[in-house]
Order: sequence, then structure tokens, then C-alpha cells
Amino acid sequence: MKIALIYPPFRHKMFNENLALVDHEFGRFPYISYGYLACEAKRLNHHVKLFDAAATKKSYDETLNELKKYGPDFLAFAAHAAQSFHDMTSWAYLLKKDLGLPSLVGGYEAKRYPMEIMAHDCFDFLCADDISPFFEKFLRVFEDNGDYNSVPNLYYRTDGRINHTFNQKSISFREHPIPDRSIFDNSLYYSHVSQRKNFTIGFSSIGCPYNCSYCCMHDSGFVPRSAEQTADEMEECIKKHNIHEIDWFDPIMLFSKNRIYKLCSIIKERKLDIIWSSRTRVETLMMAPGDPRPDEKFLDALEEGKCKRLFIGIESGSNTVLENVNKVIELDKIRPVLEAANKRGIRILGFFMLGNPGETMDTIRQTIKFSKQLPLDYAQFSMTIMKPHTELAQKYMTDIGKEDYWRNYILGKEKEKALPMPWTKLTRAEIEKITLLAYLEFYLRPRYILKAILKIRSLREIIRYSKVLLKFINSYLLSKIKK
Repeated sequence: MKIALIYPPFRHKMFNENLALVDHEFGRFPYISYGYLACEAKRLNHHVKLFDAAATKKSYDETLNELKKYGPDFLAFAAHAAQSFHDMTSWAYLLKKDLGLPSLVGGYEAKRYPMEIMAHDCFDFLCADDISPFFEKFLRVFEDNGDYNSVPNLYYRTDGRINHTFNQKSISFREHPIPDRSIFDNSLYYSHVSQRKNFTIGFSSIGCPYNCSYCCMHDSGFVPRSAEQTADEMEECIKKHNIHEIDWFDPIMLFSKNRIYKLCSIIKERKLDIIWSSRTRVETLMMAPGDPRPDEKFLDALEEGKCKRLFIGIESGSNTVLENVNKVIELDKIRPVLEAANKRGIRILGFFMLGNPGETMDTIRQTIKFSKQLPLDYAQFSMTIMKPHTELAQKYMTDIGKEDYWRNYILGKEKEKALPMPWTKLTRAEIEKITLLAYLEFYLRPRYILKAILKIRSLREIIRYSKVLLKFINSYLLSKIKK
């Protein structure tokens, strides 16, 4: 049986947390969940092909022609984010009309909004959980035209009615196989700060035990794969796919230091020719709770284990604002930790959020000033929005007269719009302008530019950074003209 995985292009939205330019330039990443699906399908002797129009930049018509040549038995779609849902359904509806094939949808939002997604009749089936143990049973029933009620975590359509089978606990994240990256053209992917090719992303753990009010992963625990499993995945990336850089998308990869110590030791022992980056909190680089000194031994291990970049959520330069979003950091203790990482060649990207609860123009200025005082290689400034499934959305959504904007958006009852920020007196327009200014103030410092040039390792990096910087300057000048 032939399975076609569809990944259409996505456009910037009015309600996105990033400036349009940042969304366009942040990078091009594989939808790695398709790798898990492909692994399971191939294990069952089915054929899988990915049509990644977001990466290849192919048009709908070009993709349609390729699909006709491939001749799939059914199509699979990913509802991975509410914000990009209608980009995906626009292609799903067209392909249903042009090919008439059965379609399956899964992904993060399929677990959260199954009935709302199935309200779109371009989908015949919905997987409301992880791909295992669902997929094996689903494929057998689909192939034999059997009884779908025997398939766990399935929503399916019969005679215009939506049926739900039964919930079954999925296997642990530790039990999932290594995702099949052979379906991807790994030469197409990159991050705006990546250095080597080929490049990919991965997950070595899921969940986050912290309770930041702006994050959908809050209080979701922490389930890691073992150090050996993570190293095996990195080794397979090198040997099978010529991949030499991986960005781990875990919410907080370094939460378990013992696991990371072991991972770094294995990377060193196996002499793996790969560099990696991850997301974490600054506390994971400190000695211990109550002891904010840099953990020099741990940072040494990261250096030896080829960790080259850390993405750290700092969020604000105001203690009051941080407390308002349930994130408490001793701001004066951050700089020594980042300096210790810098000494080991580990580049730091600081995430900052503007427009948080209780935010004023003064606290935003405080944040921008703080970002420039830190030894950061990169900074990303985003706007605080009511992201789906966050405490912030639950707390303030009723203030704008909607029970759940994202539910209604998926249903098509709400249009795309810039959502209000009732927790601050600043307007969205004001925050957008100061966000653009924050980028320019951070990146146009002569000392920063000189330091960045000295760290650049390839002509590709120079070209990429120069293009983006020129676009930021152009955006700023245009905003001044409009004003």
C-alpha cells in the first residue's frame, strides 16, 4: 500500500507571536513526526512518500501532478498547530476534490480538538493519539476494509456521522523507534543559526515540569529517552543520512543532568561527527537549586559532547513581569552562567517576550537593555499572545468575549485576526513596533557586529545574516515612512 504524507506551505498570520520577517527567516525544519509514521508504515511493509511543499517550495499544481504519478492509496495530513490549521485544510480540501482519496489527519491539535477537526469533511479519519499503537491496527483494517471500531484512538466518518472508537493508552515515548529520516531531503533544512549540513531536528524528551503561564507544555512532566537511545539516533543521522547538525526541540532537554553527562560521554567515546543544540532554562546550567553559580563541570561535559548552541528562555528583564508569568529567575545570576558557556564555545540564543501581563513601555525598555547587557550570540524577541492550551489563554480568553477563540478558529467560525492583550495597556501595534526596534537595537551594535563576524564559520552564514539584517532595516525604515 502507498501512503502520501502531505506538508503544505504555511504563511504568517496576524495573530502570530513573531514578526512576519522572523517567521519567514527563522528556518526550514522537517516535520519529524512524519518520520515516526514512516518508520511504523515501513515496518509493516508499506510504501511511504513525503510531499513537503513547505521545504521544496513547490506549488499545489506541481504537488498534485507528483501525487498522481505516485498513485497513493490514502493521504496523511498533520494538524500540528492551531495557528497553521487552515493552511493545511486548504490543501486537504483541494486534494479531496482533485484526487478523491481517503485522508487521515493526526498531530498535536488532533488530540486537543478532534471533533472540531473532523467537522471538516476533507478528512475521513483522525488519529487522536501518538502513531503507535494506532497505526498498525488502522492500516490492517483499512487494507481489509474491516471494522474500524477495533482501532484505538480513532475518529472516523460513516454516512455523515462522526464516530469515536475508544481511548487506549499510548506506549511510552521511550519505546518509540528512531524516526525514519530517509523520507526527508535533509539537504533542504536549516535553522537561521545552524552552521553545518545536513541539518535536522529531533526530540530526546517530551514534556516540561515548569508552569510558565504562556506555554502549552506547562506542568506536562518530563519523559526522556535514554542517553544511549539519543546517541544511537545521532549516529544513525550521520551514517544513514549524512547529517552533521541536529537541533533537539525538547522543551527542556538538559533537565536531567545525569542523562546529559552520559550522552556527552557516549558522543565523545564514539567520536560522532555531529554538533547539536537544545532548548533549556538557565537554571539547568547552575550548580543546584539555591546555588546559582555556573556548573563548570556540566558545562565542560557539554563542550566535550559537541553541544554548540543553547536556546534559553530569559523572557524579561523585569522581576515583576517574570513573576506575572510564573517564571522566577535571579536576573543578576544569569550573566555569569552565560559567560561560562561562552568560554566553552557554546553560543547562546536568548528568548525574550514583549507584552507580558503587567508589561509597560518601561519594562519593555528594561528587557531590551538587559538583553544587550548579556553575553548573547543571538536574541529573539516575540510578542506574548494567547497561545492555544496555555494558562494565559484560559485566564483571559473570556475577557475578549470568546469561550475558546482557537476552537472556533479551527471550526471556521472565527476569522484570523490580531488577538487583544487584555493583561497590558499596550496595544498590539505598539508592541509590534517596539519588537522590531528591539531587534535593531540588539543586532546593530558595532561591538556585537564585530564579535559576530569573528565567530562566523562559513560564507553561507555571512550571506544569510546579511540578508536578514538588511530586511530588518528595510522594515524599520518602512515603518518610519508610514508613521
